[in-house]
Amino acid sequence: MNKIIGAAATTLLAAGLALGTGTATASAEVGAACTQVWQYQVTAYGDMTDAESGGSFVGWAVQGDVLNVRIKGNPRYYGANVNNGKWGWVMAGKLQYTGNTWCA
Repeated sequence: MNKIIGAAATTLLAAGLALGTGTATASAEVGAACTQVWQYQVTAYGDMTDAESGGSFVGWAVQGDVLNVRIKGNPRYYGANVNNGKWGWVMAGKLQYTGNTWCA
């Protein structure tokens, strides 16, 4: 009896895999798009703006702050300042890469 149940389970599993059931979710997650994030530390005091060139003041980037960068522009990088919660553009020359990166 156990051999019959085992064989039936194997057949159902094989049929399910052939139809794609049980693997569609995993496949979709593997191909999911993400945004690359690079972590930088602020090395010199400077302003954060709402535009890469010029723009309005949104906050300060203070030496030692951590910036999670989403866009690497020139001459500014855009990201979230972990210390003050502000999003903005900071001069790339005032940042040092921490070696941390991830997909968000």
